[in-house]
Amino acid sequence: MRHKRLMALSLVVVLAFTACGKKNTDEPTPTPTVAPTETPAKPTETPTETPEEPGKDGSGEEVGATELTSNETLDKIHEEVKAAYGENYLPNMTFTAENLEEMFGIKADWYDAAIAEGPMMSAHVDKLIGIHVTEGNLENVQKALNEYHDAIAKDHQYPMNLLKVQASVVETVGDYVFFVMLGTIDEMKYTEESDMIKAFGEQNQIAVDIIKKNIEAK
Repeated sequence: MRHKRLMALSLVVVLAFTACGKKNTDEPTPTPTVAPTETPAKPTETPTETPEEPGKDGSGEEVGATELTSNETLDKIHEEVKAAYGENYLPNMTFTAENLEEMFGIKADWYDAAIAEGPMMSAHVDKLIGIHVTEGNLENVQKALNEYHDAIAKDHQYPMNLLKVQASVVETVGDYVFFVMLGTIDEMKYTEESDMIKAFGEQNQIAVDIIKKNIEAK
């Protein structure tokens, strides 16, 4: 009898261990889930633009606000000069009264009519300035344009244009004063600088002849 009890007790213990082992096998301890950490999005930055300096355009020249007033003679000269040079007429920016004073030293009360053009690209130097001077200011305008000529002749910022600058002319016809630096040449044809300056001078003479024809014919 005692032997049977021991057998029964042993069976109960075995069954108890078996049940515990099965429970551990069937129900694994769950691994805690960690929520991913979100990196906050960077705020969108609006690109800042560097504004152009007031009063300047792409060429770096100061741009004024007061348009020049021309006259019939200057308008005719201007049109004929542009036609004579054709696609080689490079000035494509109209100067203002402020430009004439700041760049060339010509005050507004020294003239009553004017045309003034230069290149939009600073790599070019071509210019046509025509001034109808007021009484008593002929020498003032002549001096201002001659000083401008001398100043740019010493400016070595663009040495490739130096000979063209040296060939530019200040021409006075009656009560008009002009600054002329126009035209192009085939520089490969020349070996001497003096010949190149002469060729540039001949290009300027095209405009000078048109100027004289229109003013002296009156």
